[in-house]
Amino acid sequence: MFFCAIYASGASSETKPPDLSKLPGVAKTLQITGDIKSVNHHVNSVTITKKMGKKISEVSVTVDNATMITMGKEKKTIVDIKTDDSVVVKYISRDGKNIAKSIDIKPAIKKPVKKRTS
Repeated sequence: MFFCAIYASGASSETKPPDLSKLPGVAKTLQITGDIKSVNHHVNSVTITKKMGKKISEVSVTVDNATMITMGKEKKTIVDIKTDDSVVVKYISRDGKNIAKSIDIKPAIKKPVKKRTS
């Protein structure tokens, strides 16, 4: 009986925790870092584009009451998200829809306008 207790404790230290993302109904959190292409206030969604070399990925996510939107440490709302803002979006894909869990806004950096000299 003593041997079984030692063996059981040794086996448990080598086992991995179960991968809950593979269970039915458990969604895996995904992330995209990119720029806001569009904001639709009527359906509470934003579309993010990410350039990777010549390839452009595009993801649309729905913003709901549980979505945490921030700019630095300041809380924001979907109204504060502007086209061309850089963002980090964490979201889950459930029932064919992407639901935003958090959006961290990085304001768009305006490029200086070059003045022409005649």
